[in-house]
Amino acid sequence: REIALPHDQIGLIWSGSSAADRNNDFGVFPPGSDEDDRLVCAYACANAEPVKDYGKICCCLAYSADGGDTWQKYENNPVIPNTRNQYGEAFGDPKLFWLEDDFYPAGGTWVMITVLKMQVFTSPDLKNWTFQSEGVLENQPFYSECPDIFPYVIGGQKKWVYSGAGKYYIVGDFRHREDGALCFVAESKKLEANCGNLYATQHFNNLPDGRILQLSWMSDHSSLDLYEEGKVWDGVQSIPTEFSLKQENGEYVLVFNPARELAAMREDAALQVENYSFEGALPQAEGVRLSVFDLEAVFDVSQARAFTLEFRKGGRETTRIFYTKEKSEVEVNTYLSGKVVHEHRHMPVKTENGRLKLRLLADTTVFDLFVNGGAASHGTLFFPAAESQGIALTAEGVLKIDKLAVYPIRTKKQAEGKM
Repeated sequence: REIALPHDQIGLIWSGSSAADRNNDFGVFPPGSDEDDRLVCAYACANAEPVKDYGKICCCLAYSADGGDTWQKYENNPVIPNTRNQYGEAFGDPKLFWLEDDFYPAGGTWVMITVLKMQVFTSPDLKNWTFQSEGVLENQPFYSECPDIFPYVIGGQKKWVYSGAGKYYIVGDFRHREDGALCFVAESKKLEANCGNLYATQHFNNLPDGRILQLSWMSDHSSLDLYEEGKVWDGVQSIPTEFSLKQENGEYVLVFNPARELAAMREDAALQVENYSFEGALPQAEGVRLSVFDLEAVFDVSQARAFTLEFRKGGRETTRIFYTKEKSEVEVNTYLSGKVVHEHRHMPVKTENGRLKLRLLADTTVFDLFVNGGAASHGTLFFPAAESQGIALTAEGVLKIDKLAVYPIRTKKQAEGKM
């Protein structure tokens, strides 16, 4: 198929977002077209040198009347020209959405959030845009690429959550200044996500069950190192995860967990242990070999000084997850995981009634770890040899397993064969 949005005289097509224009505020959709198929895409258009008075990066629109199968660029692009780079040379990455707000005659307004500084623009018709304000945190502007913002109800109150490329989050609300300008007012500190090599995160907040699902680019810097071995891709899409917030001691806390639908990909458990205490090596793990799996565990560490979970183990290769009671932390170590990626991550953790919970999803070149129901998480790429498939669990002191299950995961081909 042809490229949906090829570059043009304005510039290259960079990132953005889309929204459904159900009321045809844009005025470009034919009568009788399906309301949910009326999509409008806001995107950044970039050039190495400014074009006309558009600046190096400007914001443009495209639209689709058939649910995204075909797209047409708006004839009067750009809708935000960024004349003389007035909004910054790194302007763009527009996040487009409808904001319900009785301040406006229509009961709401179209909003576009841009970067590098968070900037707020509004429009009644998607064609004519007005700059409103800059986001401020502790009297200073905040910066990111790939912004996102979505409503979230916590403690019975609706808030708005700003995502700085998924690296950090700010909880706040939209309010109007005395002059009527629309502003995002921060009500939290910057909440660092610390989820590993995840970036450019985008969220889906209109699910029928109210969940916030998110997808990220799992960034990767190994392509040049592995090019001679045939690796021509750079980064992968993450697994879908569920975003949530909770409050502890008056502070907002981020929680990330695998989307619940992923559990449907499990096969029968290859390893299953319950109510079992041991020291040294867990004998039931001997002979278990898997490269793609979903592990879920609850450990009673009250009598254990430490434990080590190893996976993708073979020869000199292994990927390790350590828990040490003295430091109250979980460490992820990929120094022996294979080629290129050699790193370690320390995650402070708390036990509850002496219990520590783990969820580990491993694919051939990616793994994601979630600790204590998503209170801490880490996702990254790694490149072990295909034959490195062993799993091992060792303990210093007595480790009690309340529950340990390791499920093989169906591949796409296996799943299609069962449909």
